[in-house]
Amino acid sequence: MHDQSTRSNIEFDDASDRAIIDALTDDPGPWAVVELQREFLNPLAVEDSLNRLVGVGMVHRIGDGFVFASRTAKQAAAIYEQ
Repeated sequence: MHDQSTRSNIEFDDASDRAIIDALTDDPGPWAVVELQREFLNPLAVEDSLNRLVGVGMVHRIGDGFVFASRTAKQAAAIYEQ
């Protein structure tokens, strides 16, 4: 039971991260964090995804309220599109 719940959380996190990367690479930014939160209707999930993506170098923050995809994220998105 615990494994199933953990797997669901990981799958949700992965899907959230992918959706954020897709948004940031489809429409180059910078994006306001509040715009992403409105777009995805789940401010906490957006902030969690951004924190994970910043931590691994896929997203950069500008000041307090803006983000954009790193070159690595753009290259990874291009690979997955092929």
